[in-house]
Amino acid sequence: MSEKACSSWESFLTENLLKTGLVDGVCLLSKRGCKLYSQGKLENIEKSEWKSLQDVCNSEQQAVQCDTIELAINSRSDKTKFYIYNKTLNSLYAKSSDAGLIICRIPTGCIICSYSSPVMNNKAVLAVERFADLLKA
Repeated sequence: MSEKACSSWESFLTENLLKTGLVDGVCLLSKRGCKLYSQGKLENIEKSEWKSLQDVCNSEQQAVQCDTIELAINSRSDKTKFYIYNKTLNSLYAKSSDAGLIICRIPTGCIICSYSSPVMNNKAVLAVERFADLLKA
């Protein structure tokens, strides 16, 4: 992204999602699986993990066959296992013992957001879905 586009994106992201204080990581993937932007706990997602996330983003969410998603988050070498608890046509929701992932399909690819305890999953889901709706508009 150009510096101006990056600045505009970060302003939009901050104003419409991060100010809620409900998410602690964001990753934007293109339809081809390229990481366009990341920050927070999802900033260091490894390139090898992009493929599995891209597969989830590009498939019909309800057709996703896996029950878990494993990611090394927050610069940790060990992977966190997230258990998928709900799938819709355009979104997928997963939780670990102390964190959660929300994956929403958008026209340019998908947005992945993480949240951690004590944030309640329904509040994080609502904030991310509202943000995804803005991106779809």
